Amino acid sequence: PPKPNTVINKRGNSQGNFNNGAMAAIQGDWIYYSTYTAFYKMKTDGSDKEVLASIWNVSFVYVNNKKMYYSTGTNNSTSLCIMDLETKENKVYDDEIYSYIQAPFILNDDIYFLDSYNPQNNCGTLQKKSFNGNDKVQIIDIPVRKFMIYDGWIYYTTYHFSLHRARLDGTEDKEIISGKYFSAFSITDEGIFASNNKLLKISFDGS
Repeated sequence: PPKPNTVINKRGNSQGNFNNGAMAAIQGDWIYYSTYTAFYKMKTDGSDKEVLASIWNVSFVYVNNKKMYYSTGTNNSTSLCIMDLETKENKVYDDEIYSYIQAPFILNDDIYFLDSYNPQNNCGTLQKKSFNGNDKVQIIDIPVRKFMIYDGWIYYTTYHFSLHRARLDGTEDKEIISGKYFSAFSITDEGIFASNNKLLKISFDGS
């Protein structure tokens, strides 16, 4: 018989799902997803559907190895949580309550996210926190609209719709595109693909 798919996520979710709220994640042969009222898993062929837990107000799903990370709560009181996929045990990741967490991105042992997200200008402060319990650290000094991480770099858009890139610790921050409205962007090995009423392909240095 064929061997099971034992792929382990290192980032937690795909960039496509990240752009659309990250409400589902694939690891190996399994899809993990939320319906806002419960967590489910099922095989990629649609079989073996199972309820993992009944949890309300989930805002993202990330799967990394044997754990699933998610946030739950209201706009003014959001907690980061972890589920053990083998035991189905749920616990709050830390005791801090975030005012409005948005756009989390898991990379190895760190989680990057927009904290204090303001729906009026669609921006927040880009923070990093390690799963080993270290305090969160603000990475970028200016308000961030959207961000992605690729090959050791953070790519992000600002309130003024310019596109920047910086190292994972916030150093070497550089504006690579300015004056363009990007409704969305994604990154592949071929470069940056951005939408501003038409699809643009941009090199990693902005040329």
